[in-house]
Amino acid sequence: MSTEAVTGMLARVAADRRADGADRAWAARALSRLGRTDLLSPSPTGCPRR
Repeated sequence: MSTEAVTGMLARVAADRRADGADRAWAARALSRLGRTDLLSPSPTGCPRR
């Protein structure tokens, strides 16, 4: 599995408002540790990132 696939999956979990809070927090922390906090901020238009 590529790094892009992993970061994409983590970003989806972190953004999923239906997911458990602990899962979202874990995914956000993992993205932070990978230096990809840019994936945690909402897009300027409010639309999900692709």
